[in-house]
Amino acid sequence: MSESKNTAGGKQAGLATFVIRVRHRENATWQGDIFWAEENRTEEFRSMLEMIHLIDSALDEAPAKKKERE
Repeated sequence: MSESKNTAGGKQAGLATFVIRVRHRENATWQGDIFWAEENRTEEFRSMLEMIHLIDSALDEAPAKKKERE
């Protein structure tokens, strides 16, 4: 898996594949679930902000897991 550099924060972030399924649009935001393909894990989200937080957390987690495997 290749890595990309986040120029704003200067930290390394891993690449990941997500499948996002929006089930409802309520209160001017999305609700649904997000599937992280590399980890075979699904999480539900109640807002678009929560969805973005899940993706950000997964990308922060990915380099740590890669280092554990090495």
